[in-house]
Amino acid sequence: MENKGRSVTAEGAAIQRALHQTLDAAPKILDDPIAPLLLDLASGSNKAYIAGVESMTRPVKSPFRAVFIIRSRYTEDCLAESLVRGVRQYVILGAGLDTFAYRQPAWGNPLRIYEVDHPASQEWKRERLEGAKVRIPGNLIFAPIDFETTSLREGLSTAGFDSCTPSFFLIAWSVSVSHCRLSTSLNCAQRGSPLVMSSAIARSATVAAARRAASLVMPNVLTPGTDGQRASQSCFPAGLQSK
Repeated sequence: MENKGRSVTAEGAAIQRALHQTLDAAPKILDDPIAPLLLDLASGSNKAYIAGVESMTRPVKSPFRAVFIIRSRYTEDCLAESLVRGVRQYVILGAGLDTFAYRQPAWGNPLRIYEVDHPASQEWKRERLEGAKVRIPGNLIFAPIDFETTSLREGLSTAGFDSCTPSFFLIAWSVSVSHCRLSTSLNCAQRGSPLVMSSAIARSATVAAARRAASLVMPNVLTPGTDGQRASQSCFPAGLQSK
């Protein structure tokens, strides 16, 4: 983070979603009209980032952008299916510039959505939202948590999270977060709550952390399949799917 909470990592992911709206042909994998509103694409750093990405060869550039787009689409497909199974809370850990809450479809209305992030990062995002005149939906709860001083359980409890209600967790933490603390961080979840992980760390470390979480609180840990089926078809495996 820099500049009072600005997150370069969050901006990079949002830029990829914004470029998908303008550069990729229809139909879109993910419709995200909000992402471009939260970005200053004319700033020097963002222009340099975009130039660097666009200088990649197509065989590299397209899969690079696809990683950011597909992980969001996959998560939202899984979230949609989870409502049928009784999920009524959606917790986004390391929310950054995630935009689901601001473009949520009608099926998202029954959810209470908790955006968890460092207080400085969340303040920076809220300033972006206000500047872009993006409406804050009534079912969104901001949960600023500094994990150096406050546990996830404590922070979510303060924000009104109900640990007895089935919940869906997205972990969008960056590589700087210690995944070895994952299992203890998620001890506020009702057993059986689904989890999607999206991380820049080595897959082996991610899977190991997810298994620790699953063994304690979450038997349904979600990881994208590679068999070409639509993402939501592999959302609720019996245990950890490690394709």
